[in-house]
Amino acid sequence: MNRWHVAEVVVPLKSDLHCGTSPLGFISRTLPFVPAHIPFYALVPVLVKKLNLPEHDFAKVENFLARHIRFSPFFVLHKNKILFPWEKGLLDLENHYLTAYYGVALDYNTRGALENRLFEKEVIVAVPIHGNNKSRERTGLKGYVFWQEGRDDDLKITVSSDASIADLSLKELLMQSQWGGEVNKGLGRLLDVKMQKAEKIFHGEFVEKDGENPLVKWPGNEKCPFYLLYDEDFIMNGKLIPITGRRYDRKRGPGVKMDDVAIVWDCGWKSQTEESVLLSLDVRYVCRHKS
Repeated sequence: MNRWHVAEVVVPLKSDLHCGTSPLGFISRTLPFVPAHIPFYALVPVLVKKLNLPEHDFAKVENFLARHIRFSPFFVLHKNKILFPWEKGLLDLENHYLTAYYGVALDYNTRGALENRLFEKEVIVAVPIHGNNKSRERTGLKGYVFWQEGRDDDLKITVSSDASIADLSLKELLMQSQWGGEVNKGLGRLLDVKMQKAEKIFHGEFVEKDGENPLVKWPGNEKCPFYLLYDEDFIMNGKLIPITGRRYDRKRGPGVKMDDVAIVWDCGWKSQTEESVLLSLDVRYVCRHKS
């Protein structure tokens, strides 16, 4: 079994970002962070295009990446500090990094607005909102990427300072990906990708590097930023939610098939004991590791 490697990743946004969650009436709400599966799935179309593969190879590329790549969620940075939505930084998130687009669908025959067609779309802004709005600094997101060496026919991932997939730099592939929804409207583009070696994973510790999945030891007294798959044998303090997403369908193409629904503890859950929790990282969530 090949060893897992990890790097800290910071990405400044080039355009606003929308990670859709449960809508509220005509409001398309956004999560104030980027879930782990979004950068993962965003890599697939970029790699397919770079390798000039036919569209039906989407599933092959996705399955290969699922064996060799993992991401953590990505959170907004404010003055070089991560703004976790469940902590005191929520006010900074709302005041400086979240806004909404408003609009109405038009009737081109009457040159007027269609009735009951209002819409509001929330986004994480690419340029922080300040009182004087003169600063052009970019909103930064921080998270982690894990990878292990592997090969599958013409696909391979190698170990280097920032990893390479099929001789294409992981950093460059991430640069060309778009995160979240509304990518056809230019949302979710990244300005840069900065990677450096890491051992700490937020407040946790990267401890297992040789298994099927990377393992992170999470302290029992800290709220956790990963979705945790529900297991009736382990009850946490937190909120249970369903998660799903759009996937590739062999007959209809990318983005039209709904992923299987998983019931997870929402980001910000906490163990009911002071004991550390060993977490196994899958593509969409983490699981309690049972040794």
